[in-house]
Amino acid sequence: MNQQYRSGPQLNIPLSEVFNIIARAELFLGLLAMKRDELEKALNKFEELKDPFASFDQAQIYKQLADHKMSQNKGSVISEMSSQKARDWFYLTIDRLTEPSVDKKHPLNAQLGTEMEKIQRLLSRIDSDCTNNRN
Repeated sequence: MNQQYRSGPQLNIPLSEVFNIIARAELFLGLLAMKRDELEKALNKFEELKDPFASFDQAQIYKQLADHKMSQNKGSVISEMSSQKARDWFYLTIDRLTEPSVDKKHPLNAQLGTEMEKIQRLLSRIDSDCTNNRN
């Protein structure tokens, strides 16, 4: 059976393209884990990748975790840590979007400002809650 594949037309895919295909597959697997609510698995997949979408999605997961903790009125420290991680991953996304190899019209450029504002508001709300709880 292996002989059948070897006798067909040769696939001459440049190595760089093979790596791009693998990276896109890894991104897809991370998105699939995210959709299945396997957040730890998704975070691990995204962390391995250098793609702006990977860091953006990682920030979204941390933002989701912070929102969840805030809505339960539990763990303002955990919410703050998750929010700060989300902000850090959004900043990494900005850095990745400004790399020369990235298209200036990347779709995340339109979303990132809004997401940064949301996370800053969340951090302000957490900070306000922590200050009120101390008094």
